[in-house]
Amino acid sequence: MNSYRTPFLLALLALWPALAQSEEVNLEVIHRIKDQAFNHSRVMDYMNLLADENGPRVTGSPGFQRAADHAVIAFKEAGITQAGLEGWGTFGRGWSWSRIALQMKTPQETTLTAFPADWSPATDGLVTGEVIFAPLWERGEEPADKDLEKTARQIEAYKDKYRGKLRGKIIMIDLPVLFSLPQEPVQYRFDDAALEKLGKANEPGSKPALQWPLVKYPLDLDERARYIDGVPLEVLADRWLLDLKLGSRLAAFWREEGVTAILKTTWATTSGIIMQSDFGSYIDGAPIPPPAAVVMPEQYNRMVRLLERKVPVSVELNVAAEFYGPGLEGTNVIAEIPGSGKRKELVMLGAHLDSWHGATGATDNAAGSAVVMEVMRILSTLDLDMQRTIRAALWSGEEQCLCGSRGYVARHFAEPVSMTLKPDHADLSVYFNLDNGSGKIRGVYLQDNDMARPIFEAWLAPFADLGVTTTTIVNTDGTDHLSFVAVGLPGFNFVQDPLDYEVNTHHSNVDDVGHIVPGDLMQAAAVMATAVYHAATRAEMMPRIPLPAPLPPRQPLPEILQ
Repeated sequence: MNSYRTPFLLALLALWPALAQSEEVNLEVIHRIKDQAFNHSRVMDYMNLLADENGPRVTGSPGFQRAADHAVIAFKEAGITQAGLEGWGTFGRGWSWSRIALQMKTPQETTLTAFPADWSPATDGLVTGEVIFAPLWERGEEPADKDLEKTARQIEAYKDKYRGKLRGKIIMIDLPVLFSLPQEPVQYRFDDAALEKLGKANEPGSKPALQWPLVKYPLDLDERARYIDGVPLEVLADRWLLDLKLGSRLAAFWREEGVTAILKTTWATTSGIIMQSDFGSYIDGAPIPPPAAVVMPEQYNRMVRLLERKVPVSVELNVAAEFYGPGLEGTNVIAEIPGSGKRKELVMLGAHLDSWHGATGATDNAAGSAVVMEVMRILSTLDLDMQRTIRAALWSGEEQCLCGSRGYVARHFAEPVSMTLKPDHADLSVYFNLDNGSGKIRGVYLQDNDMARPIFEAWLAPFADLGVTTTTIVNTDGTDHLSFVAVGLPGFNFVQDPLDYEVNTHHSNVDDVGHIVPGDLMQAAAVMATAVYHAATRAEMMPRIPLPAPLPPRQPLPEILQ
């Protein structure tokens, strides 16, 4: 560093608190928001409505539709008359399950704890069969993340290895879970050291620039249907869809080989927890695998050990499951508080309403949806003077491909392949997202938008005594704010305390309201409502990063992926 710059930088750092404080903050309104959020909360009513009464909420299932309908009613009961369902395009086929019974018959009668794998069919009544261990991968050979060519080669090798050997069998396709003694508490909150680490920027060059979650071989509009088997244009060609195509190869192989049923286990290493998602395909016309059950890891491991010692194992399975469609319409729940002025400008907040199917989808993500509903209730109840319109969205299809938010953004704001902008693109000030479990908000991910840092620091300062202290420049991914960021719109996801989200509840059989911390959701509602209010009343719109370039032309897919 040149020495003559040092005094300037020191002066700038000294001025930083003043720069943050220059952002106007209405403490009187924040007081009223906190009073509503802490002393008149309805957030747990919304939690119970979505999770206990209507979970699980797999996109395209009756459970999702019931929850969406009930959310619309709840918005209207809170005085938000402009609430309803909005389609975003064709989703594909829906799926749900209602019953499973899995029993080990030999060498000992044992009832096994399991639930069906997603988008797998019902059995034809009770089926019984000999179990064989036919894992997809050898230990240490699991597919590298995003290395789809390697995955495709491994699938072809698997088919060659087991062709002609699986007819009438019940096959175990996952490696046994490796347990270890826990080194840290199962449930934890960020301490000061963890937040300080989180608040630091990545080393230059250590992570790629944020981009739309595409496959290695992006597909252009004209060629898309060649590889995606009729998936609508609203759903972009991305890695998830090629993953599904590779999984469909296995489904077709197992069907051709006459496999009776499939047994899987979890990726979790916590005792008794079953985490499972992304097995079958929601795409219309894709091959349907044999009936499949996901077994508690301790019981799954026992069967593997028996088979490795040449002890015969047989099981009986009975599953009730149902497909819906084809061609189901994807829908989001949209609710709106009109702005008080003549501005067309808009502030959005959202969370995904859909869930996986092992439990009731409480922490993922009825929690975020309940907070969004509570934010809208608070702002409607207080009848605040907000110039910009507030629009809330409860998304569908997040668990598959961010389908609901991506379809919404493509219809309303921009088509991200060509980066063709719609008129409303200029009118969205900001989108706020919540999707990391039940933990209270500790700050915000800035998504590379340094211009937003002093704004958030000012808005969040009144919540420092509630643990909200971190603005971090690093990106977070895997949820619906990415749909907005991908087309150059300010989109932010809040930092939340981890609690036991990743180790216990995420996509698991215990994602239940019992893992919700009510006080944390109340705090999150107050923080989110404050950010929404100030964005709606701010003199200027939120600052934007430069518009991303259109996606590069499609590269030819290697033959192994076609």
